[in-house]
Formats: sequence, C-alpha cells, structure tokens
Amino acid sequence: MIKIKSRRLVIICIFIILAGSSFGIYKYNRVQDYNMLISDGNKYMDLKEYDKAIILFERSLNYKKDPEIEKNITLANKLRQVKIVYDNGIKLMNDKKYLEAIEEFKTISKDSFKWYSDSQEKIQQCRKEFTAQNIKLANDSAKLNEYDKANKYLDNILKLDANNLEAKNLKNKFTKVIKEEKEREMAIKEKESNRKEKEQIKSENPQKIQEETLNNDNFNNNFNNKPKNNSQYNEYAMQLKALENQKYKVDIELGHLSENSDTYINKLKEKQELIYRQQEIIQKMKNISAN
Repeated sequence: MIKIKSRRLVIICIFIILAGSSFGIYKYNRVQDYNMLISDGNKYMDLKEYDKAIILFERSLNYKKDPEIEKNITLANKLRQVKIVYDNGIKLMNDKKYLEAIEEFKTISKDSFKWYSDSQEKIQQCRKEFTAQNIKLANDSAKLNEYDKANKYLDNILKLDANNLEAKNLKNKFTKVIKEEKEREMAIKEKESNRKEKEQIKSENPQKIQEETLNNDNFNNNFNNKPKNNSQYNEYAMQLKALENQKYKVDIELGHLSENSDTYINKLKEKQELIYRQQEIIQKMKNISAN
C-alpha cells in the first residue's frame, strides 16, 4: 500500500515538474517572440519602412500592453506621413519645380527628427538649383537681346533671395546694356535725321536761296532810284546793305567748302537766315513806301 502511494506521489511530482517546465518554456517563447517583434519593428523604423514597423508593434501588443510601444506606433504613423511629404518634395525637385518643392519641405517640422534636417538640406539645394536655372535662362535671353525677359528671371531669384549678388550684378549689367542700347538707337535715329536734313538742305536750299536772293535783288533795284526822305527807311536800307555784305562773305566761304561737310550745311543755313532777315527788312521798307 505504501509502495502504491509512493508511486502516485512520484507521478504527481513528475507531472508538476513537466507542467512547470512547459509553462516556463511557453512563457520564455512568448517573451522571445515579443522581444523579436520589438527588435524587428525598431529595425524597420531605422530603415524608414514605417508600415512594416507599425504592423510589428501592433502585433507585439498582443503579448503585452506597453505604453512605450503605443508611443512608437503613434510616432511611426506620424513619420509615415512626413515621408510621404518628403518624397513628394523630392519628386517636385526632380521635375525642377523648385519653388513648389521648397514649400513642401517647409511643412516638415523640427520634431520629425532626421526628416527635418534632410528637408532643410533639400531646401538649400533647391535654392541653389533654382538660382542656377534662372541665371542660365537670364543669360540665354540676354544673348537674344531679350533683356526684359532676362530681368524677369533675375527677379525670380531676388524674390527668393533678395541679397543674391550674382543676380544683382547681372541685373545692373543688363540695365547698363539696355541704357547703352537705347542711347545707341537714339544716336542712330539722330544721325539718320541729320542726314535727311542735310540731303534736304542740299537739294532745296540752293534753289530756294537763289530765288529769295533774286527777289531781294529786284527789290533793291526797284527802290534804289526812289527818294529816301524817311529816316527809318534809310536805317532799314543800311541794315539791308550790311546783311548783303554778310551774305557775300558767306558765299565766298561756301565756294571753298565741300558740299558734303557739316560746315557747308551750316553755312547754307546761315545764308538762308540772312536772306530771311533781309526779307523782314524789305517788308518793313515796303510798308513805309506804301504810306
């Protein structure tokens, strides 16, 4: 009887030991699985594969409720959204839509860890590439003499960076070129206008002067034989004679000048002015004679 009881006791002890061992092994395996899930989840976080990390963290909660893991899940969800924004910024950047990319990167906040520092680097890169792009476009436009268009590209840069020296220097250079170009155009127009005026003077003035001179000479011949009892009339006659002497000197000078020279043209104008003054005096003398 005692032997039977002893056997039962041994069996019970063995059962307890086996049950305890099984529970210990089960418990150990659960801890190992939990730790593995957390470890793999953290690895995916480092790899920025947030969807996979979230799945593993959520699975780990089936083993144990841990507030820290729940925080990790919240963080992973946030960083997943940040990554979407960052990737969109990269796409815009690759499409050379630099200003849009900058605005996208700016939405990434400082609490986004490395995403923030990376986005700040991309903003600086976008600024440099946007500047280089617009500098090239400005220079290309300037080569085609499209300076208004070139200045618009430079204005794009200055809106982004008001102190950009390269853009400022180019803008000053283009402004100077535009001014010089306008002055050159004005000089060409003035030269052409002077040329036409000279041609007109050369073609019209000799004949016109000859006709006006003949009219003045006819007046002198008609009035030389008339009595001159009026003192004002006599004064006009003296002025008329003085102008005639000046005109004679101009005629001599014209005979020694080239017809294509500026001096010749100026002398023609001077002679015409003398004739106009003679005509004014003659008209005054006619008025006196009429009275």
